[in-house]
Amino acid sequence: FDIEKAQKRHEEYWKMRSELFGDEPLVVMPGIEPALALGVMQVPSVRDKSGRQIIQLRLRLIDWKVTNPSLMLKCLWICYNSVLTDEENQRRGVLIIADMIGLTRD
Repeated sequence: FDIEKAQKRHEEYWKMRSELFGDEPLVVMPGIEPALALGVMQVPSVRDKSGRQIIQLRLRLIDWKVTNPSLMLKCLWICYNSVLTDEENQRRGVLIIADMIGLTRD
């Protein structure tokens, strides 16, 4: 574990998060619920062989009539933030599987 590297990553995370969403806590607000309900992001109850938490992204499920890129980014950020609050995930890391088959921008 490299404490200096971890500190730098933590600083970069908060800088980017503040730039995108401000300094207020990220919460699921009413306007974002339809985007979350699409099921694009899933966190299975199982971990990979190394003990990392898995985050599955099924991008073909995005319905641009229901959401927009800004809302999807916020959904992703909320999902990541939620997963990374777990101490085990902070130690072992996460594995993100992004299935882009069938993704369109229509």
